[in-house]
Amino acid sequence: MGKNAWIFVTDRGTWVDCAEEGSYGLKRALIRDAASGDPLVAYIQRELVFAGLGQLTSSYYYDEENKEFPHRVRIEVTLDFDSAVDVRSIVNELSCFPDKANWSVRLRGGAIKIPVSDYEIIKAAIERKKLVKDSEGKLSVGKGIEKKDLHETITSLPELTASTLHDRIAEMLHIVGLRMDYNSIQRYKTRLDSPYQIDVAWLKSKNPQIAIEIHYGGNLGDALDRLRHARDFNFRKVVMVIVEPEDYRRAKDILKFDEKLKHVIDLWSVKSVYEMYSSCVAFYRLYGRFEKSVYKEELEADLL
Repeated sequence: MGKNAWIFVTDRGTWVDCAEEGSYGLKRALIRDAASGDPLVAYIQRELVFAGLGQLTSSYYYDEENKEFPHRVRIEVTLDFDSAVDVRSIVNELSCFPDKANWSVRLRGGAIKIPVSDYEIIKAAIERKKLVKDSEGKLSVGKGIEKKDLHETITSLPELTASTLHDRIAEMLHIVGLRMDYNSIQRYKTRLDSPYQIDVAWLKSKNPQIAIEIHYGGNLGDALDRLRHARDFNFRKVVMVIVEPEDYRRAKDILKFDEKLKHVIDLWSVKSVYEMYSSCVAFYRLYGRFEKSVYKEELEADLL
């Protein structure tokens, strides 16, 4: 991920064209600092929504053949109009709009550079909206999973996209965080130059709350170092998910002598994470149907 992020502005139809062409352009040179790898947010003017996420695939360049919009970058962007987020719902969390009453003024030029932390807030809001949209019957819920089958069950959950058990556990915790209205971020760095990357971080706005490490193989001491680093950056609580039961006793033995962590850390099993995730999914699937307004010509006979 780049050091900066961007909000690019245009209308819905032009965004579809930009996504297909893989290119975005402006009349003025507002994107000279743009670099390949910078994340971007697609903003739909007049609709007042963020409706897509992507990244730059080139640095800024000047296209002499394009007389109308010569200041350009190459992009990859995924548009999701059904999961679009009204900017007004999160404007108070975004530092890129210091004048909250007149936030739209900053977007009139067609592009603004924003902190990566603001991008993560927007990304989390879009992901939350998508989870609500997908909540009706599309997520799996486990029933009575035996311990020996747990890893296989998690690996086979169709709604998860990660390829490894470690990353699927992180994805489950990421989804729970989003559901509970945190800005949940995977592979989180406390600073861009930090040597540590936390598996999952839950934040309120930009304020650190819970840092989570999934320990599955690798060096237990390194995993604990990442959680100590999280405490140094004011996470109020840290959690280590122990995948292999034999690592639990070693973690307990180390933590007995660790004054920085032993009073603020929880050790969780994969089974407990899975039960929390399944309960969260079940609740929101039913809640989404309970809360949704639906006009009916006549009462359905079936009891929900």
